[in-house]
Amino acid sequence: MWRREGLHHLHRAIAVMQHSSLKCAYCFTWNEKTQRPKPVPPKSWTSKRYQLFVLWVILIFEPILLIKCYQLNKASPGYFTYPVAIWVWMVLPFACVLARPSSPVTFIAYYDSVANSEKWLSEFVPHQGSRHTQERCEKTKSVLSLFAKLLYFGFDYASPIGILGLAFSKFNPFYEFVLSLLNLQQPCFLTIVFLRLVIGCIILIAGMIMLSIFGICILITLYGIATLLLWSVFIASEVAEKSLQFEALIRIHNSLRIMSLQQSDMARFLVQSRLHHFYLVVLSTSVLYYLIVQFLAGNEGSMSVTVLGTSTIFITIVTEYFAICFIAKASCTSKEFIRKLVGIHGSDKYRRKIVRSLLPNFINLEFVSSVDTLKNGIKMDYFLNFLERVTGNAMSFLIASKEGL
Repeated sequence: MWRREGLHHLHRAIAVMQHSSLKCAYCFTWNEKTQRPKPVPPKSWTSKRYQLFVLWVILIFEPILLIKCYQLNKASPGYFTYPVAIWVWMVLPFACVLARPSSPVTFIAYYDSVANSEKWLSEFVPHQGSRHTQERCEKTKSVLSLFAKLLYFGFDYASPIGILGLAFSKFNPFYEFVLSLLNLQQPCFLTIVFLRLVIGCIILIAGMIMLSIFGICILITLYGIATLLLWSVFIASEVAEKSLQFEALIRIHNSLRIMSLQQSDMARFLVQSRLHHFYLVVLSTSVLYYLIVQFLAGNEGSMSVTVLGTSTIFITIVTEYFAICFIAKASCTSKEFIRKLVGIHGSDKYRRKIVRSLLPNFINLEFVSSVDTLKNGIKMDYFLNFLERVTGNAMSFLIASKEGL
């Protein structure tokens, strides 16, 4: 159901990754004949340059940001160093995982498993369902596609504009670091222009590569969530129509269960996917704090910081919405399917035992799971907790900073 859109977004993400690195450092290519992704050979220069880029970020990029965070501990709040450091810290583990020689192969294998599962389900079901089922699936599909387009609009347009403005502005933490390192108290105009151009180009390329890595890594989780939700909606609608046999419905449900477990394993493989709530709360809180501080009296605002901050908050909210709300909807739909099965087949002793053994399908992206999560799946309250923590922490930091002043 979402196979065409999933492959389209993956093709787009791979192209963005290649263009962002000027086709010098990437780990995926697109096979035009098979219309499938394929990993870059680990011994090729392209793969080695990507590994060197990751090492450069680890050994140079992030340490400079940490040093600037320490230096700016009591400096003007107009600088955007802290959110940049948190963002790099969040994306860097994704880049490190993909830098391992076997990781691109594993990544594509997980992606193919979802695509093959959806292809098998499409071939297994002999029809497209009743009119009510088709309308419900199309409505869900349109919402998923809309959120996917909004998310990658932020990746493709809003964030690059913000990165471009930040890279060539005086708020660039690396520009300030180089000035302090060279001890240039009052540099001449030509020196300022030269340093901003050189450092800005380097940061722009590095920022676009990191952004493309983040986009391509969350895409596989997005594809799994979309597939799980659409097929859960399909079987929940079809069970009432009685157009599919009981054994076929159970087989589809179990296939979705296997796919959900594979996606949970993929989240453990990428590590950071399990920590999405922590990182997105920290990143959104810091960005929201700096956006509010920018417009307080006496502070100098920056258009590039505003655009980058707004697009960052937009991406974090949409990402968290996908990671929580759509999984919660899939869990609720799966419980609806089980509840309808009990009502229809509860009188049969054998089928009643099978239905009672079923658990709602969901993709576990949480670092710590509970018995309630395993039994009832992810709930919508998780997203409300995210919004409450972001706004509450930002207000607490604002009050603390005002009292400190």
